Amino acid sequence: MVAGEGLLALALPIWLGPWSDRTRTRLGPRLPFVLAGAPIAVVALVALPFADSVLAYAAFALVFYSGFYLYYSPYRALFPDLVPPERLGRSQGVQTVFREIGLGLALVGSPLLLAVWRPLPFLICAATLAAVTVVFVRRMRAYVTTEAPQHDLPRLEPPTLWALLRERPEMIRILVANALWEFSMTALRTFVVLFIVVGLGHSPETASGLMAVIAVITLVAAPVAGNLGDRLGMLRVIRVSLFVFGVGLLLPLITLSIPVLLAATLVVGFAGGVAMTLPFALVAKLLPRRSSGAGAGLFDFSRGLGGLLGPVLTGVAIDVLRPHFRETSGYTAMWPVIAGVLFLSILCLPSAAAQRFDNL
Repeated sequence: MVAGEGLLALALPIWLGPWSDRTRTRLGPRLPFVLAGAPIAVVALVALPFADSVLAYAAFALVFYSGFYLYYSPYRALFPDLVPPERLGRSQGVQTVFREIGLGLALVGSPLLLAVWRPLPFLICAATLAAVTVVFVRRMRAYVTTEAPQHDLPRLEPPTLWALLRERPEMIRILVANALWEFSMTALRTFVVLFIVVGLGHSPETASGLMAVIAVITLVAAPVAGNLGDRLGMLRVIRVSLFVFGVGLLLPLITLSIPVLLAATLVVGFAGGVAMTLPFALVAKLLPRRSSGAGAGLFDFSRGLGGLLGPVLTGVAIDVLRPHFRETSGYTAMWPVIAGVLFLSILCLPSAAAQRFDNL
C-alpha cells in the first residue's frame, strides 16, 4: 500500500503537470487542480480509518494518493510561476522548514491521537487539509490571476513535455540525479531505525532521539541552503553538500559507537539537509516560464522512481550481504549502497556548461 504512492508518482505527475500548463480559468492554471485534489484526499482520509478489510484500506490509500498528486504537482509549479529566479533557492528553504515542521507534528502527534481514538488523527488531518486549502486558494487567487505568466501564452500541446527534455538536456541529468537522491533518502528513512534498533541493539527511544536531532538539523539547514544556493550557485552547493553527506554515511563502516555517530550526524545531517532542499529550485531555473507544470511533473516522476527503487534494492543488498555484516544483522550494508548512489548522483549533475541557464 505504501509502495502504491511510488507507482502513482510514475504516472500521474507527468500527465497532470503539462495539463495544468495549458489550463485557462479565472483561478489561473494551477488552483483548479488544488481545489479538485483536496476533496478527493479529504474523503479518503475520513473513510480510511473505518475500512474493515485490507482491500478497503488499499482502495482508500489509492484514492488518497490520487488526490495528493492531483493537488501537489500543480501546487509545486506555483513556485517557478511566482517566485523570481534569484529567490528560488530561498523559497525552497522556507518550504522545507514548514514541511519538516508538519512531518514532525504528524510523527509526534499521530501516536498520541491514536491512543485517544483510532480515527482521530485521520479526521484531524482531513479537517486541516480542507481548511488550509480554502485559505490557500483565497489568498493565492489574486496572485495567480494577475501575475502568473501562463495566461497570455498560447496553448501548449502534450509533446511540449518531451520538447522540454530535448531543449534542456541538462534537465535530464538533474532528474536522474534527483531520482538517485530520492533513492538514497527513502532507503535511509526505511532502514535507519532498523539499523539502530536491530543492528546495534539500542532502544527505540534512542532511535527516536536520533531522528529528532536530524529533524532539528534539517530545520536549521533548509534556510541556509536556500541562501547559499541563491548566492553561490545551486550546483556548486549541492555538489559539496552531497560529497560531505556521502562521506559521512560511510562512517558506520569504521565505527558503531553511538556517541561518535551522533557527533558526526551534526555535520552529515546538515550537509544532507542542504543538498535535499535545493533540487526543485535547480529544475525550476531551467524551465521556460510556460512549462512550470511539465517541470513539476517530471520532478515528481523522478522522485517516485527513486522512492520506489530505493527501499527495494537496498533491502536486497542487506539480505545478500548479511553474511559479511553479521554483527549488525546485515544492516551495515545499507551505508555503502546509499553513499555510493549519492556519489553517482554527483557524476550525473550537469557540467559548468549549464551556467548559461541563469547561473546554476
